[in-house]
Amino acid sequence: MIGSFTPYFDSEGNLILLAQGQIFMQNATGKGFMYYTYFNSIRTQLGETIVFFPLGFSENKPDDSTNIEIDIQVQSFNPRMKENDK
Repeated sequence: MIGSFTPYFDSEGNLILLAQGQIFMQNATGKGFMYYTYFNSIRTQLGETIVFFPLGFSENKPDDSTNIEIDIQVQSFNPRMKENDK
């Protein structure tokens, strides 16, 4: 699984996080691969936590399985800011 995240401001000044997921899986025969990709635009604010489930979310999963969860925050970058100024 590969995740790419691109924050940008739209024409109205809203912060948007473009999330792209790419999944590569070996097929059942073991002689080939399957490829899935998707995009999702998420409206957010600086510092807000976004919970991202790259393989989807399952509430009805077996006890021996789990969801993959990534927490993302978009922070402002200012190269002149020093560590003590935060």
